[in-house]
Parts: sequence; C-alpha cells; structure tokens
Amino acid sequence: IRKIQEVANDTRQKLSIIVRDRTENIKDKVAQITAQLKRARQDGEFFENDLKEWSDKLKKFQPLLTKQQKIKINVDKNSIPFISKISLHDLSNDSILQSLTDPSYETNYDDD
Repeated sequence: IRKIQEVANDTRQKLSIIVRDRTENIKDKVAQITAQLKRARQDGEFFENDLKEWSDKLKKFQPLLTKQQKIKINVDKNSIPFISKISLHDLSNDSILQSLTDPSYETNYDDD
C-alpha cells in the first residue's frame, strides 16, 4: 500500500507541475499582449499590421484555452505485475506557445 501511495503522490505532483507550468506560460503570454495593447492605446499610434499581429496571437491562444491538453499515462511493463509503475508524458502542442514568441512578429510595442 505504501508503494502505491508513493507512486500516486509522485504522479500527482508531476501532473500538478505540468498544469502549473502550462497555466503560467499562458498567463505570461497574455500579459505581454495586454501590455502591448495598453501601450498602443496610450500612445494612440498603432497600425493595421499591429492589429493583425495581435489578432493572430489571440487566435493562437484560442485552441490552448478551449481544448483539453493531452497528457499520456504510461504503464511500466517492467515493474512488478501487481503494482505497475505509471508515469506522465506531456503531449501538449508546445509549438503553439513557441510560435507566440516568434521573433518574426514585431510591433512598435514589443518589450525590446
């Protein structure tokens, strides 16, 4: 029973870390866009290209916020049959988050 509790606690902790990291990453990206929009509104000088870029970034967030993120649970077949070891594998599409920081997107309001 102790071994089962250890594996369950370890897996729960890993899952919490994955969810927390995803949430923090999304919060950071949204905060960056929000700051850019606030600066643009205060300056009153933004262009159609800026609007298109912000719109594109927000559209890329939509799948992250509306779809369930995928996490695969693996069963270790080499462990004792009665107590199989399980592990998590994050299958989220990190390329979506990476594309939001693509250096090819530049406005007058980037944090450079």
